Amino acid sequence: MTETIPLWQLHAYAAVGALFLWGKLAKHGREVYGLTDILERTGLSETARRALEPVLFVALGAFVAVGFVQPATIPQAIAAGIGWTGLFSK
Repeated sequence: MTETIPLWQLHAYAAVGALFLWGKLAKHGREVYGLTDILERTGLSETARRALEPVLFVALGAFVAVGFVQPATIPQAIAAGIGWTGLFSK
């Protein structure tokens, strides 16, 4: 019998996937389309932007991935987090 995974857990696992991808992108010096540019226009300090960017990247990645892909399992949620946020990297 398959147990239904709560939505908040799917979001959390999608966030893990997005965070994994963020780590890979940062290691290779890559940026995120749009998000980096938007944060540069806010007038925030460099330190604040660098702290806020991964938080926004992971949060957006988790919510958009679960909303569009609608994963039913933990591996699907992680893959959705990685896949969706991968579209925004440059």
